[in-house]
Amino acid sequence: MRRARRLLTVVVALAVLALGAAVLWWSVSGTQIAWQPIGSPDEKTLELGYVGSSCADQTSVKVAETDDTVTVTITERTFRLTCTDTGVDRTAKVDLEAPLDGRTLVDGSCTEPCARTLD
Repeated sequence: MRRARRLLTVVVALAVLALGAAVLWWSVSGTQIAWQPIGSPDEKTLELGYVGSSCADQTSVKVAETDDTVTVTITERTFRLTCTDTGVDRTAKVDLEAPLDGRTLVDGSCTEPCARTLD
C-alpha cells in the first residue's frame, strides 16, 4: 500500500511539473509578425501596418537601432486554448532614438534580413 501511494505521489508530481512547463512555454512563446511601413509623422516616429491575430492577448514591439539599420520586431502572444483566429488589420507606432535618416529599415520577423522602405 505504501509503495502504491509513493508511486502515485511521484506520478502526480511529474504531471504537475509537466503541466507547469507547458504553461510556462505557452506563456512566453509568441509569433513574430511581418509588417509594412505606412507612414512617418515625423523624423523620429514610424507607423507600421500589419495583419495581427484576433486572438492576440499581448503585442510587443522591439526596436534595435545601429548606425546603419533600424530593426523592428513585432511579436504577438495568445494565452487562449481555443480561438477562431481571424486576421485583423493593426498598426503600431514606433518611436526612434534618432531619425531614420537613410538607415535601412529591417523587419525582424524575416529569417533572412529584409529591408522595408518608406514611400
